[in-house]
Amino acid sequence: MRLRRFALGSGRVLAIVGRAIWRIAGPVLRVVTPVGWVVIGLAVLALGLSAIFAWQEFTFLGFVLLAAVLVAAFFLIGRSSYGVFVELNPRRVVVGDRAMGRMVVTNTGARKLPPTRMELPVGRGVAEFQLPTMAPKQEQEELFQVPTNRRAVIVAGPAESIRGDQLGLLRRAVKWADPVDLFVHPKTVRLVSSAAGLVRDLEGQVSNKITNNDLAFHALRPYVPGDDRRYVHWRTSARIGQLMVRQFQETRRSQIIVVVPTAARYYADEQEFELAVSVGASIAAQVIRDGTQLDVVSERGGWRTRTVTSMLDSSCRLEYGDTGGSPRCVSSCASARGGSPPRAWS
Repeated sequence: MRLRRFALGSGRVLAIVGRAIWRIAGPVLRVVTPVGWVVIGLAVLALGLSAIFAWQEFTFLGFVLLAAVLVAAFFLIGRSSYGVFVELNPRRVVVGDRAMGRMVVTNTGARKLPPTRMELPVGRGVAEFQLPTMAPKQEQEELFQVPTNRRAVIVAGPAESIRGDQLGLLRRAVKWADPVDLFVHPKTVRLVSSAAGLVRDLEGQVSNKITNNDLAFHALRPYVPGDDRRYVHWRTSARIGQLMVRQFQETRRSQIIVVVPTAARYYADEQEFELAVSVGASIAAQVIRDGTQLDVVSERGGWRTRTVTSMLDSSCRLEYGDTGGSPRCVSSCASARGGSPPRAWS
């Protein structure tokens, strides 16, 4: 037991010491690229062989390699003062639409900055821009195009300025801008509005909860910014000289649940999965427009369905073959809202 406690205590101490050492040495070691580590390793090996066998050729080779690393270190000297702004226009597109971005780099310092390379990660790729010598307060604008050939959430950024030698032995990157998200929505079609189930909903049980959108009229109240203008009572508003909107009592209406599974076993290929996402998003968008209660679920849980835009944003995050869990029981969604058993589409 004592030996075990000693081992656990020693492990904690070593972990604390290791983190402290890495906190100090990490920033220095991270500037060495894989090529740089190979060069340093070859230099140490050459000097070791020279010391053992007294071969002058390996001595010369070892010092040349170390000199290359030393010269590369001079390229890291200096501080940059950039102001970087990354913008995507538009922020939401449909698959196949054109999406452009721009990066504006400003020299915010009081001295001239030498030419440097700026890297901007865009999705799985990296856009590289060679910046010229920039005078104080000078701006440099760079344009780039974002590929939108598949549904996804594409992250652009953060932008990094790169300092390093031409051989790629040492590399120091400094982040300058926050990442920006581009939502590539699936292709959807606008469906015909349907009132199926509305008659049964009219016979539903009325609750005491007051809502802004329902069937059972309750009272009128003054208009506040953000209210739906469809529920403005114009006759009363004209009579009293103030906008008045209707309030309703919430009824136990049927809700719709759309299930879009992401597991690969449900589809023949990824193309069929993308078709399923488009179909599910099209149905969900029309249900939201109709003002019917809606839940959309996948293996990772429920989507945001407050608006059509938030629902489409959630659909962008689905990944083919994701099995993060099983869809939530659709009946639990109805019981949580006090509704009747839902109609589910999958």
